[in-house]
Amino acid sequence: MQPESPITDHSALPQFEKQVTERRLDMLLKQTTLTGLFSVLFAGILTLTMQNSVHFVAMLYWLGTNAAMVAIREGVIYPQIREKRAQGVLKAPFVFSTITGFWLFAGFLWGWAGYFYLPGSAQMELMVAFIAVMVGITSGNIISFAPAVWIGLLFVTPTVLGFALRVYQYNFPILFYCMLFYLLYLFITMFRVSKVVIHTISLDLKNQQLLQQVTEEKQRAEAEKIKAERANQSKTEFMTSASHDLRQPLNSLGLFLFALKQKIQSGASDSLQVLEKVEQAHKSVSGMFSRMLEVSSVETGKIIPQSTQIEPRPIISAIVDEYSQQCLNKQIQINYQPVQASLYSDELLFTRIVRNLVDNAVKYTQQGEILISEVLTDQVYKLDIRDTGIGIPANELPRIFDEYHQVGNKKRDARQGLGLGLFITFRLCQLLGFKIEVSSIEGKGSCFSLIIPLRQAELLPEEHSSAEILSPFPNLRVLVVDDDPDILSGMTLILEQWQCIVNTASSADKAIQIASQSLPDIILCDYRLDETITGLDVLKHLEATLNTAVPAIFITGEHLADSLFENELSHYRVLQKPVLATELHSVITQQLTEA
Repeated sequence: MQPESPITDHSALPQFEKQVTERRLDMLLKQTTLTGLFSVLFAGILTLTMQNSVHFVAMLYWLGTNAAMVAIREGVIYPQIREKRAQGVLKAPFVFSTITGFWLFAGFLWGWAGYFYLPGSAQMELMVAFIAVMVGITSGNIISFAPAVWIGLLFVTPTVLGFALRVYQYNFPILFYCMLFYLLYLFITMFRVSKVVIHTISLDLKNQQLLQQVTEEKQRAEAEKIKAERANQSKTEFMTSASHDLRQPLNSLGLFLFALKQKIQSGASDSLQVLEKVEQAHKSVSGMFSRMLEVSSVETGKIIPQSTQIEPRPIISAIVDEYSQQCLNKQIQINYQPVQASLYSDELLFTRIVRNLVDNAVKYTQQGEILISEVLTDQVYKLDIRDTGIGIPANELPRIFDEYHQVGNKKRDARQGLGLGLFITFRLCQLLGFKIEVSSIEGKGSCFSLIIPLRQAELLPEEHSSAEILSPFPNLRVLVVDDDPDILSGMTLILEQWQCIVNTASSADKAIQIASQSLPDIILCDYRLDETITGLDVLKHLEATLNTAVPAIFITGEHLADSLFENELSHYRVLQKPVLATELHSVITQQLTEA
Protein backbone atom coordinates (compact mmCIF):
# COMPACT_ATOMS: atom_id res chain seq x y z
CA MET A 1 0.00 0.00 0.00
CA GLN A 2 1.34 3.42 -0.99
CA PRO A 3 1.48 6.13 1.71
CA GLU A 4 -1.20 8.78 1.47
CA SER A 5 -0.27 12.22 0.27
CA PRO A 6 -0.42 15.15 2.69
CA ILE A 7 -3.75 16.09 1.13
CA THR A 8 -5.47 12.82 2.05
CA ASP A 9 -3.48 11.62 5.06
CA HIS A 10 -5.96 12.39 7.86
CA SER A 11 -3.49 11.44 10.57
CA ALA A 12 -1.29 14.36 9.42
CA LEU A 13 -4.11 16.95 9.46
CA PRO A 14 -3.44 18.45 12.93
CA GLN A 15 0.22 18.99 12.07
CA PHE A 16 -0.69 20.39 8.65
CA GLU A 17 -3.24 22.80 10.12
CA LYS A 18 -0.59 23.98 12.57
CA GLN A 19 1.76 24.69 9.68
CA VAL A 20 -0.97 26.67 7.90
CA THR A 21 -1.60 28.69 11.07
CA GLU A 22 2.09 29.47 11.50
CA ARG A 23 2.33 30.58 7.87
CA ARG A 24 -0.71 32.86 8.35
CA LEU A 25 0.95 34.42 11.39
CA ASP A 26 4.15 35.02 9.43
CA MET A 27 2.20 36.86 6.72
CA LEU A 28 0.10 38.79 9.24
CA LEU A 29 3.11 40.07 11.16
CA LYS A 30 4.84 41.13 7.97
CA GLN A 31 1.79 42.78 6.34
CA THR A 32 0.49 44.59 9.43
CA THR A 33 3.94 46.02 10.09
CA LEU A 34 3.87 47.74 6.70
CA THR A 35 0.20 48.71 7.13
CA GLY A 36 0.89 50.28 10.53
CA LEU A 37 3.63 52.47 9.09
CA PHE A 38 1.38 53.67 6.27
CA SER A 39 -1.42 54.27 8.81
CA VAL A 40 0.82 56.69 10.74
CA LEU A 41 1.88 58.35 7.49
CA PHE A 42 -1.72 58.94 6.40
CA ALA A 43 -2.64 60.15 9.91
CA GLY A 44 0.20 62.69 9.69
CA ILE A 45 -0.92 63.94 6.28
CA LEU A 46 -4.52 64.20 7.46
CA THR A 47 -3.45 66.15 10.56
CA LEU A 48 -1.46 68.63 8.48
CA THR A 49 -4.47 69.29 6.24
CA MET A 50 -6.44 70.18 9.36
CA GLN A 51 -3.97 72.78 10.66
CA ASN A 52 -6.52 75.57 10.15
CA SER A 53 -9.26 73.57 11.81
CA VAL A 54 -10.39 73.94 15.41
CA HIS A 55 -9.53 70.27 15.86
CA PHE A 56 -5.87 70.66 14.89
CA VAL A 57 -4.45 70.46 18.43
CA ALA A 58 -6.65 67.50 19.34
CA MET A 59 -5.55 65.77 16.14
CA LEU A 60 -1.91 66.27 17.10
CA TYR A 61 -2.59 64.25 20.25
CA TRP A 62 -4.45 61.73 18.12
CA LEU A 63 -1.48 61.50 15.74
CA GLY A 64 0.89 61.10 18.69
CA THR A 65 -1.25 58.28 20.10
CA ASN A 66 -1.19 56.51 16.71
CA ALA A 67 2.55 56.90 16.41
CA ALA A 68 3.16 55.73 20.00
CA MET A 69 1.00 52.65 19.48
CA VAL A 70 2.84 51.70 16.27
CA ALA A 71 6.22 52.40 17.88
CA ILE A 72 5.44 50.16 20.87
CA ARG A 73 4.03 47.46 18.62
CA GLU A 74 6.88 47.45 16.06
CA GLY A 75 9.71 48.33 18.41
CA VAL A 76 8.87 46.19 21.46
CA ILE A 77 5.98 43.75 21.08
CA TYR A 78 6.49 42.35 17.57
CA PRO A 79 10.25 41.68 18.07
CA GLN A 80 9.43 39.82 21.29
CA ILE A 81 6.74 37.83 19.50
CA ARG A 82 9.12 36.89 16.67
CA GLU A 83 11.83 35.83 19.12
CA LYS A 84 9.51 33.77 21.32
CA ARG A 85 7.93 32.12 18.28
CA ALA A 86 11.36 31.16 16.98
CA GLN A 87 12.03 29.56 20.37
CA GLY A 88 8.68 27.75 20.23
CA VAL A 89 7.51 29.40 23.46
CA LEU A 90 4.46 31.35 22.24
CA LYS A 91 1.30 29.63 21.08
CA ALA A 92 -0.57 30.84 18.01
CA PRO A 93 -3.79 31.90 19.85
CA PHE A 94 -1.82 34.27 22.10
CA VAL A 95 -0.10 35.89 19.10
CA PHE A 96 -3.41 36.30 17.27
CA SER A 97 -4.96 37.84 20.38
CA THR A 98 -2.09 40.33 20.75
CA ILE A 99 -2.30 41.44 17.12
CA THR A 100 -6.10 41.65 17.38
CA GLY A 101 -5.85 43.92 20.44
CA PHE A 102 -3.54 46.40 18.67
CA TRP A 103 -5.69 46.63 15.52
CA LEU A 104 -8.95 46.88 17.44
CA PHE A 105 -7.38 49.83 19.30
CA ALA A 106 -6.25 51.30 15.95
CA GLY A 107 -9.80 50.93 14.59
CA PHE A 108 -11.24 52.85 17.53
CA LEU A 109 -8.60 55.58 17.05
CA TRP A 110 -9.64 56.05 13.41
CA GLY A 111 -13.33 55.84 14.31
CA TRP A 112 -12.71 58.47 17.03
CA ALA A 113 -11.11 60.78 14.43
CA GLY A 114 -14.02 60.27 12.02
CA TYR A 115 -16.64 60.97 14.64
CA PHE A 116 -14.99 63.92 16.45
CA TYR A 117 -12.71 65.52 13.82
CA LEU A 118 -14.62 65.12 10.52
CA PRO A 119 -15.26 68.67 9.11
CA GLY A 120 -18.83 69.69 8.30
CA SER A 121 -20.40 70.94 5.07
CA ALA A 122 -18.76 74.36 5.51
CA GLN A 123 -15.39 72.66 4.80
CA MET A 124 -16.56 70.22 2.13
CA GLU A 125 -13.11 69.87 0.55
CA LEU A 126 -11.55 68.80 3.87
CA MET A 127 -14.53 66.52 4.54
CA VAL A 128 -14.02 64.77 1.21
CA ALA A 129 -10.27 64.46 1.88
CA PHE A 130 -10.99 63.05 5.35
CA ILE A 131 -13.41 60.44 3.94
CA ALA A 132 -11.00 59.59 1.10
CA VAL A 133 -8.24 58.80 3.59
CA MET A 134 -10.66 56.62 5.57
CA VAL A 135 -11.63 54.67 2.42
CA GLY A 136 -7.99 54.26 1.47
CA ILE A 137 -6.88 53.08 4.90
CA THR A 138 -9.68 50.50 5.12
CA SER A 139 -9.76 49.17 1.54
CA GLY A 140 -5.98 49.14 1.32
CA ASN A 141 -5.80 46.78 4.27
CA ILE A 142 -7.98 44.07 2.72
CA ILE A 143 -4.92 42.06 1.62
CA SER A 144 -3.02 42.79 4.82
CA PHE A 145 -5.72 41.24 6.99
CA ALA A 146 -6.47 38.31 4.65
CA PRO A 147 -4.53 35.77 6.80
CA ALA A 148 -6.89 36.59 9.74
CA VAL A 149 -10.11 38.17 8.48
CA TRP A 150 -11.57 38.84 11.94
CA ILE A 151 -8.69 41.22 12.74
CA GLY A 152 -9.50 43.23 9.62
CA LEU A 153 -13.19 43.29 10.51
CA LEU A 154 -12.42 44.52 14.03
CA PHE A 155 -10.34 47.32 12.52
CA VAL A 156 -12.66 48.52 9.72
CA THR A 157 -15.93 48.27 11.67
CA PRO A 158 -15.27 50.98 14.30
CA THR A 159 -13.41 53.05 11.68
CA VAL A 160 -16.26 53.15 9.15
CA LEU A 161 -19.00 53.42 11.79
CA GLY A 162 -17.29 56.43 13.39
CA PHE A 163 -17.36 58.29 10.06
CA ALA A 164 -20.89 57.07 9.21
CA LEU A 165 -22.37 58.28 12.49
CA ARG A 166 -20.85 61.75 12.05
CA VAL A 167 -22.14 61.93 8.45
CA TYR A 168 -25.60 60.93 9.68
CA GLN A 169 -25.49 63.73 12.26
CA TYR A 170 -24.48 66.15 9.47
CA ASN A 171 -27.74 65.11 7.75
CA PHE A 172 -26.19 63.37 4.77
CA PRO A 173 -28.44 60.23 4.68
CA ILE A 174 -27.36 59.08 1.23
CA LEU A 175 -23.70 59.32 2.21
CA PHE A 176 -24.53 57.52 5.47
CA TYR A 177 -26.16 54.58 3.64
CA CYS A 178 -23.32 54.53 1.14
CA MET A 179 -20.88 54.08 4.05
CA LEU A 180 -22.97 51.24 5.46
CA PHE A 181 -23.00 49.55 2.05
CA TYR A 182 -19.26 50.18 1.84
CA LEU A 183 -18.83 48.45 5.21
CA LEU A 184 -20.86 45.48 3.92
CA TYR A 185 -18.69 45.43 0.79
CA LEU A 186 -15.57 45.33 2.99
CA PHE A 187 -17.01 42.39 4.94
CA ILE A 188 -17.79 40.38 1.80
CA THR A 189 -14.52 41.22 0.04
CA MET A 190 -12.40 40.48 3.12
CA PHE A 191 -14.02 37.05 3.56
CA ARG A 192 -13.51 36.19 -0.12
CA VAL A 193 -9.92 37.41 -0.23
CA SER A 194 -9.14 35.67 3.06
CA LYS A 195 -10.52 32.38 1.74
CA VAL A 196 -8.38 32.67 -1.40
CA VAL A 197 -5.22 33.57 0.54
CA ILE A 198 -5.62 30.77 3.11
CA HIS A 199 -6.33 28.30 0.29
CA THR A 200 -3.19 29.51 -1.48
CA ILE A 201 -1.17 29.04 1.71
CA SER A 202 -2.54 25.51 2.06
CA LEU A 203 -1.75 24.65 -1.56
CA ASP A 204 1.75 26.05 -1.21
CA LEU A 205 2.41 23.97 1.90
CA LYS A 206 0.96 20.86 0.28
CA ASN A 207 3.14 21.38 -2.77
CA GLN A 208 6.17 21.77 -0.52
CA GLN A 209 5.29 18.58 1.33
CA LEU A 210 4.73 16.73 -1.94
CA LEU A 211 8.05 18.02 -3.24
CA GLN A 212 9.75 16.94 -0.02
CA GLN A 213 8.06 13.54 -0.22
CA VAL A 214 9.15 13.11 -3.85
CA THR A 215 12.68 14.17 -2.91
CA GLU A 216 12.76 11.71 0.01
CA GLU A 217 11.38 8.94 -2.20
CA LYS A 218 14.02 9.74 -4.78
CA GLN A 219 16.74 9.70 -2.14
CA ARG A 220 15.34 6.46 -0.73
CA ALA A 221 15.29 4.93 -4.20
CA GLU A 222 18.86 6.08 -4.78
CA ALA A 223 19.89 4.59 -1.43
CA GLU A 224 18.16 1.31 -2.28
CA LYS A 225 19.84 1.32 -5.67
CA ILE A 226 23.25 1.88 -4.10
CA LYS A 227 22.48 -0.83 -1.52
CA ALA A 228 21.44 -3.23 -4.27
CA GLU A 229 24.56 -2.43 -6.28
CA ARG A 230 26.71 -3.04 -3.22
CA ALA A 231 24.85 -6.28 -2.53
CA ASN A 232 25.35 -7.41 -6.12
CA GLN A 233 29.01 -6.47 -5.92
CA SER A 234 29.27 -8.32 -2.62
CA LYS A 235 27.59 -11.40 -4.11
CA THR A 236 29.87 -11.20 -7.15
CA GLU A 237 32.92 -11.03 -4.91
CA PHE A 238 31.51 -13.93 -2.90
CA MET A 239 30.90 -16.09 -5.97
CA THR A 240 34.38 -15.29 -7.25
CA SER A 241 36.08 -16.19 -3.96
CA ALA A 242 33.75 -19.14 -3.29
CA SER A 243 34.35 -20.50 -6.79
CA HIS A 244 38.09 -20.39 -6.17
CA ASP A 245 37.85 -21.78 -2.64
CA LEU A 246 35.56 -24.64 -3.62
CA ARG A 247 37.66 -25.60 -6.61
CA GLN A 248 40.71 -26.08 -4.39
CA PRO A 249 39.43 -28.91 -2.16
CA LEU A 250 37.43 -30.45 -5.03
CA ASN A 251 40.58 -30.55 -7.15
CA SER A 252 42.49 -32.03 -4.21
CA LEU A 253 39.70 -34.54 -3.64
CA GLY A 254 39.93 -35.74 -7.24
CA LEU A 255 43.69 -36.09 -7.10
CA PHE A 256 43.60 -37.90 -3.74
CA LEU A 257 40.92 -40.31 -4.93
CA PHE A 258 42.90 -41.12 -8.06
CA ALA A 259 46.05 -41.64 -5.99
CA LEU A 260 44.11 -43.85 -3.54
CA LYS A 261 42.77 -45.95 -6.42
CA GLN A 262 46.32 -46.42 -7.77
CA LYS A 263 47.65 -47.41 -4.35
CA ILE A 264 44.86 -49.92 -3.76
CA GLN A 265 45.44 -51.45 -7.19
CA SER A 266 49.19 -51.70 -6.55
CA GLY A 267 48.69 -53.03 -3.01
CA ALA A 268 50.60 -50.16 -1.37
CA SER A 269 50.54 -50.07 2.42
CA ASP A 270 50.28 -46.27 2.90
CA SER A 271 46.71 -45.93 1.58
CA LEU A 272 45.52 -44.69 4.98
CA GLN A 273 47.50 -41.46 4.63
CA VAL A 274 45.86 -40.70 1.29
CA LEU A 275 42.46 -41.59 2.76
CA GLU A 276 43.02 -39.10 5.57
CA LYS A 277 43.71 -36.40 2.98
CA VAL A 278 40.50 -37.36 1.16
CA GLU A 279 38.61 -37.04 4.43
CA GLN A 280 40.17 -33.61 5.06
CA ALA A 281 39.19 -32.40 1.56
CA HIS A 282 35.64 -33.66 2.09
CA LYS A 283 35.48 -31.91 5.44
CA SER A 284 36.62 -28.66 3.82
CA VAL A 285 33.99 -28.83 1.05
CA SER A 286 31.27 -29.84 3.51
CA GLY A 287 32.14 -26.98 5.84
CA MET A 288 32.04 -24.45 3.00
CA PHE A 289 28.62 -25.57 1.83
CA SER A 290 27.32 -25.50 5.39
CA ARG A 291 28.56 -21.95 5.87
CA MET A 292 26.96 -20.80 2.61
CA LEU A 293 23.65 -22.37 3.63
CA GLU A 294 23.88 -20.66 7.02
CA VAL A 295 24.45 -17.27 5.38
CA SER A 296 21.45 -17.85 3.12
CA SER A 297 19.28 -18.70 6.14
CA VAL A 298 20.47 -15.67 8.12
CA GLU A 299 20.05 -13.17 5.26
CA THR A 300 16.58 -14.40 4.27
CA GLY A 301 15.33 -14.39 7.87
CA LYS A 302 14.56 -18.12 7.85
CA ILE A 303 16.23 -18.73 11.21
CA ILE A 304 13.63 -18.32 13.94
CA PRO A 305 14.93 -18.62 17.52
CA GLN A 306 13.26 -21.22 19.75
CA SER A 307 14.20 -20.09 23.25
CA THR A 308 14.24 -22.49 26.18
CA GLN A 309 16.03 -22.69 29.54
CA ILE A 310 19.57 -23.95 28.83
CA GLU A 311 22.78 -24.43 30.79
CA PRO A 312 25.90 -23.16 29.01
CA ARG A 313 28.35 -25.24 31.05
CA PRO A 314 27.74 -28.68 29.44
CA ILE A 315 27.44 -27.05 26.00
CA ILE A 316 30.78 -25.26 26.27
CA SER A 317 32.42 -28.30 27.90
CA ALA A 318 31.40 -30.42 24.91
CA ILE A 319 32.83 -27.85 22.50
CA VAL A 320 36.10 -27.72 24.46
CA ASP A 321 36.31 -31.54 24.31
CA GLU A 322 35.60 -31.36 20.59
CA TYR A 323 38.61 -29.10 19.99
CA SER A 324 40.94 -30.56 22.61
CA GLN A 325 42.60 -33.03 20.22
CA GLN A 326 43.14 -30.34 17.61
CA CYS A 327 44.74 -28.11 20.26
CA LEU A 328 46.88 -31.02 21.44
CA ASN A 329 48.11 -31.55 17.88
CA LYS A 330 49.07 -27.85 17.69
CA GLN A 331 50.66 -28.05 21.15
CA ILE A 332 48.49 -25.28 22.59
CA GLN A 333 46.47 -25.34 25.82
CA ILE A 334 42.70 -24.89 25.91
CA ASN A 335 41.21 -24.21 29.36
CA TYR A 336 37.66 -23.58 30.49
CA GLN A 337 36.70 -21.72 33.70
CA PRO A 338 32.94 -22.15 34.12
CA VAL A 339 30.23 -20.86 36.40
CA GLN A 340 26.96 -22.67 36.91
CA ALA A 341 24.43 -20.43 35.16
CA SER A 342 21.16 -20.73 33.27
CA LEU A 343 20.27 -18.91 30.06
CA TYR A 344 16.96 -18.41 28.34
CA SER A 345 17.88 -18.68 24.68
CA ASP A 346 17.98 -20.90 21.61
CA GLU A 347 20.29 -23.82 22.44
CA LEU A 348 21.29 -24.62 18.85
CA LEU A 349 22.07 -21.01 17.96
CA PHE A 350 23.93 -20.41 21.24
CA THR A 351 25.99 -23.54 20.56
CA ARG A 352 26.71 -22.36 17.02
CA ILE A 353 27.91 -18.96 18.25
CA VAL A 354 30.25 -20.43 20.87
CA ARG A 355 31.59 -23.06 18.45
CA ASN A 356 32.31 -20.39 15.83
CA LEU A 357 34.24 -18.28 18.34
CA VAL A 358 36.23 -21.25 19.67
CA ASP A 359 36.93 -22.44 16.13
CA ASN A 360 38.20 -18.98 15.23
CA ALA A 361 40.50 -18.94 18.28
CA VAL A 362 41.92 -22.40 17.53
CA LYS A 363 42.40 -21.58 13.85
CA TYR A 364 44.50 -18.46 14.48
CA THR A 365 46.48 -19.63 17.53
CA GLN A 366 49.77 -21.38 16.83
CA GLN A 367 51.30 -21.25 20.30
CA GLY A 368 50.35 -20.43 23.87
CA GLU A 369 46.80 -21.04 25.09
CA ILE A 370 43.09 -20.44 24.67
CA LEU A 371 41.19 -19.47 27.81
CA ILE A 372 37.40 -19.68 27.95
CA SER A 373 35.93 -18.06 31.06
CA GLU A 374 32.45 -17.17 32.31
CA VAL A 375 31.41 -14.34 34.62
CA LEU A 376 27.94 -13.77 36.05
CA THR A 377 27.23 -10.38 37.63
CA ASP A 378 24.08 -8.61 38.76
CA GLN A 379 23.71 -7.23 35.25
CA VAL A 380 24.92 -9.74 32.65
CA TYR A 381 26.31 -13.16 31.83
CA LYS A 382 29.65 -12.72 30.06
CA LEU A 383 31.62 -15.35 28.14
CA ASP A 384 35.23 -14.47 27.24
CA ILE A 385 37.19 -16.46 24.65
CA ARG A 386 40.79 -15.25 24.87
CA ASP A 387 43.68 -16.52 22.75
CA THR A 388 47.38 -15.84 22.20
CA GLY A 389 47.08 -16.00 18.43
CA ILE A 390 48.10 -13.71 15.61
CA GLY A 391 45.83 -10.89 16.80
CA ILE A 392 44.00 -8.41 14.61
CA PRO A 393 45.50 -5.19 13.20
CA ALA A 394 43.76 -2.04 14.41
CA ASN A 395 42.68 -1.11 10.86
CA GLU A 396 41.04 -4.54 10.43
CA LEU A 397 38.95 -4.46 13.63
CA PRO A 398 36.00 -2.50 12.16
CA ARG A 399 35.62 -5.10 9.35
CA ILE A 400 36.04 -8.42 11.12
CA PHE A 401 32.27 -9.04 11.21
CA ASP A 402 31.88 -8.30 7.47
CA GLU A 403 31.00 -11.03 5.00
CA TYR A 404 33.90 -12.86 3.32
CA HIS A 405 36.50 -10.84 5.25
CA GLN A 406 39.44 -12.80 6.65
CA VAL A 407 42.44 -11.64 8.60
CA GLY A 408 45.70 -13.28 7.60
CA ASN A 409 44.34 -15.21 4.59
CA LYS A 410 45.25 -13.06 1.63
CA LYS A 411 46.12 -16.15 -0.45
CA ARG A 412 42.57 -17.54 -0.04
CA ASP A 413 43.65 -20.76 1.66
CA ALA A 414 40.48 -22.88 1.43
CA ARG A 415 41.35 -24.70 4.64
CA GLN A 416 40.68 -21.44 6.48
CA GLY A 417 37.12 -21.23 5.13
CA LEU A 418 35.27 -18.47 3.30
CA GLY A 419 35.44 -15.72 5.90
CA LEU A 420 31.81 -16.23 6.94
CA GLY A 421 32.21 -17.54 10.50
CA LEU A 422 32.36 -14.21 12.33
CA PHE A 423 29.71 -12.69 10.03
CA ILE A 424 27.30 -15.54 10.89
CA THR A 425 28.21 -15.22 14.57
CA PHE A 426 27.51 -11.48 14.56
CA ARG A 427 24.16 -11.89 12.80
CA LEU A 428 23.10 -14.70 15.15
CA CYS A 429 24.00 -12.50 18.14
CA GLN A 430 21.80 -9.75 16.70
CA LEU A 431 19.01 -12.29 16.23
CA LEU A 432 19.21 -13.45 19.87
CA GLY A 433 19.74 -10.00 21.39
CA PHE A 434 23.31 -10.77 22.47
CA LYS A 435 26.13 -8.23 22.41
CA ILE A 436 29.51 -9.26 21.04
CA GLU A 437 32.70 -7.28 21.66
CA VAL A 438 36.28 -7.79 20.50
CA SER A 439 39.63 -6.46 21.68
CA SER A 440 42.94 -7.41 20.11
CA ILE A 441 46.64 -6.61 19.90
CA GLU A 442 48.38 -7.61 16.71
CA GLY A 443 50.89 -10.39 17.35
CA LYS A 444 49.69 -10.97 20.93
CA GLY A 445 46.15 -12.29 20.67
CA SER A 446 42.48 -11.46 20.77
CA CYS A 447 39.52 -11.63 23.14
CA PHE A 448 35.93 -12.08 21.96
CA SER A 449 33.30 -11.39 24.61
CA LEU A 450 29.70 -12.58 24.43
CA ILE A 451 27.43 -10.50 26.69
CA ILE A 452 23.89 -11.62 27.55
CA PRO A 453 21.50 -9.38 29.56
CA LEU A 454 20.52 -10.41 33.09
CA ARG A 455 16.92 -11.16 32.03
CA GLN A 456 18.36 -14.02 29.95
CA ALA A 457 20.75 -15.38 32.60
CA GLU A 458 20.58 -16.51 36.21
CA LEU A 459 22.84 -18.33 38.65
CA LEU A 460 22.13 -22.02 39.34
CA PRO A 461 23.26 -24.20 42.24
CA GLU A 462 26.59 -25.90 41.61
CA GLU A 463 26.19 -29.41 40.32
CA HIS A 464 28.40 -31.82 38.42
CA SER A 465 27.46 -33.08 34.98
CA SER A 466 28.57 -36.40 33.69
CA ALA A 467 30.26 -36.64 30.30
CA GLU A 468 28.35 -38.37 27.53
CA ILE A 469 29.97 -41.63 26.37
CA LEU A 470 29.54 -42.60 22.71
CA SER A 471 28.87 -46.25 22.14
CA PRO A 472 27.78 -48.61 19.33
CA PHE A 473 24.18 -49.77 18.79
CA PRO A 474 24.46 -53.57 18.86
CA ASN A 475 21.79 -55.38 16.80
CA LEU A 476 19.85 -52.16 16.15
CA ARG A 477 17.73 -52.80 13.04
CA VAL A 478 18.03 -49.75 10.76
CA LEU A 479 16.27 -49.24 7.44
CA VAL A 480 17.94 -46.60 5.23
CA VAL A 481 15.76 -45.15 2.43
CA ASP A 482 17.42 -43.00 -0.23
CA ASP A 483 17.35 -42.86 -4.03
CA ASP A 484 21.12 -42.24 -4.19
CA PRO A 485 23.10 -45.53 -4.17
CA ASP A 486 26.32 -43.81 -3.01
CA ILE A 487 24.57 -42.44 0.09
CA LEU A 488 23.11 -45.89 0.80
CA SER A 489 26.60 -47.40 0.61
CA GLY A 490 28.12 -44.74 2.84
CA MET A 491 25.35 -45.06 5.45
CA THR A 492 25.72 -48.83 5.45
CA LEU A 493 29.46 -48.63 6.13
CA ILE A 494 29.01 -46.22 9.05
CA LEU A 495 26.04 -48.00 10.65
CA GLU A 496 27.66 -51.43 10.40
CA GLN A 497 30.70 -50.04 12.23
CA TRP A 498 28.25 -49.16 15.02
CA GLN A 499 27.14 -52.85 15.05
CA CYS A 500 23.75 -52.09 13.47
CA ILE A 501 21.80 -54.51 11.29
CA VAL A 502 21.34 -52.42 8.13
CA ASN A 503 18.85 -52.77 5.28
CA THR A 504 18.67 -50.28 2.42
CA ALA A 505 15.91 -49.31 0.00
CA SER A 506 15.92 -46.94 -2.96
CA SER A 507 12.13 -46.77 -3.33
CA ALA A 508 8.94 -46.80 -1.27
CA ASP A 509 7.90 -50.26 -2.52
CA LYS A 510 11.30 -51.72 -1.66
CA ALA A 511 11.15 -50.13 1.82
CA ILE A 512 7.70 -51.63 2.50
CA GLN A 513 8.84 -55.04 1.28
CA ILE A 514 11.90 -55.03 3.57
CA ALA A 515 9.99 -53.65 6.58
CA SER A 516 7.28 -56.33 6.16
CA GLN A 517 9.90 -59.05 6.44
CA SER A 518 11.82 -57.45 9.32
CA LEU A 519 10.32 -54.53 11.26
CA PRO A 520 13.06 -51.89 11.71
CA ASP A 521 13.82 -50.26 15.04
CA ILE A 522 14.45 -46.98 13.28
CA ILE A 523 14.25 -45.55 9.76
CA LEU A 524 16.74 -43.10 8.24
CA CYS A 525 14.94 -41.60 5.28
CA ASP A 526 15.84 -38.93 2.73
CA TYR A 527 12.97 -36.43 2.59
CA ARG A 528 13.05 -35.57 -1.12
CA LEU A 529 13.12 -38.96 -2.89
CA ASP A 530 11.83 -37.81 -6.28
CA GLU A 531 9.53 -35.16 -7.76
CA THR A 532 6.33 -36.78 -6.45
CA ILE A 533 7.25 -38.86 -3.38
CA THR A 534 8.69 -37.63 -0.11
CA GLY A 535 10.14 -39.51 2.83
CA LEU A 536 7.06 -38.58 4.85
CA ASP A 537 4.85 -40.28 2.22
CA VAL A 538 6.98 -43.41 2.55
CA LEU A 539 6.75 -43.38 6.34
CA LYS A 540 2.95 -42.93 6.37
CA HIS A 541 2.47 -45.65 3.75
CA LEU A 542 4.78 -47.95 5.69
CA GLU A 543 2.99 -47.35 9.02
CA ALA A 544 -0.41 -47.86 7.36
CA THR A 545 0.72 -51.14 5.81
CA LEU A 546 2.37 -52.46 8.98
CA ASN A 547 -0.32 -50.95 11.23
CA THR A 548 2.32 -49.72 13.68
CA ALA A 549 4.36 -46.58 14.33
CA VAL A 550 8.01 -46.63 13.31
CA PRO A 551 10.61 -44.16 14.73
CA ALA A 552 12.04 -42.10 11.87
CA ILE A 553 14.82 -39.58 11.25
CA PHE A 554 14.59 -37.51 8.07
CA ILE A 555 17.59 -36.20 6.15
CA THR A 556 17.31 -33.27 3.77
CA GLY A 557 19.30 -30.77 1.78
CA GLU A 558 16.68 -28.01 2.20
CA HIS A 559 16.48 -25.20 4.76
CA LEU A 560 15.34 -26.43 8.14
CA ALA A 561 13.61 -23.10 8.79
CA ASP A 562 11.19 -23.50 5.87
CA SER A 563 7.50 -23.68 6.76
CA LEU A 564 7.51 -27.24 5.42
CA PHE A 565 9.64 -28.44 8.32
CA GLU A 566 7.81 -26.25 10.83
CA ASN A 567 4.49 -27.85 9.88
CA GLU A 568 4.79 -31.32 8.31
CA LEU A 569 7.97 -32.50 10.06
CA SER A 570 7.65 -30.62 13.35
CA HIS A 571 7.21 -33.91 15.29
CA TYR A 572 10.24 -35.62 13.72
CA ARG A 573 13.98 -35.25 14.00
CA VAL A 574 15.46 -33.72 10.85
CA LEU A 575 19.14 -33.57 9.84
CA GLN A 576 20.47 -31.24 7.17
CA LYS A 577 22.95 -32.40 4.57
CA PRO A 578 25.89 -32.75 4.68
CA VAL A 579 25.48 -34.94 7.78
CA LEU A 580 28.46 -35.60 10.04
CA ALA A 581 28.81 -39.07 11.46
CA THR A 582 29.01 -37.72 15.03
CA GLU A 583 25.83 -35.73 14.47
CA LEU A 584 24.03 -38.81 13.14
CA HIS A 585 25.18 -40.86 16.15
CA SER A 586 23.92 -38.18 18.56
CA VAL A 587 20.47 -38.00 16.93
CA ILE A 588 20.06 -41.79 16.87
CA THR A 589 20.99 -41.88 20.56
CA GLN A 590 18.40 -39.21 21.38
CA GLN A 591 15.75 -41.02 19.32
CA LEU A 592 16.36 -44.30 21.12
CA THR A 593 16.39 -42.60 24.52
CA GLU A 594 12.97 -41.03 23.93
CA ALA A 595 11.43 -44.14 22.36
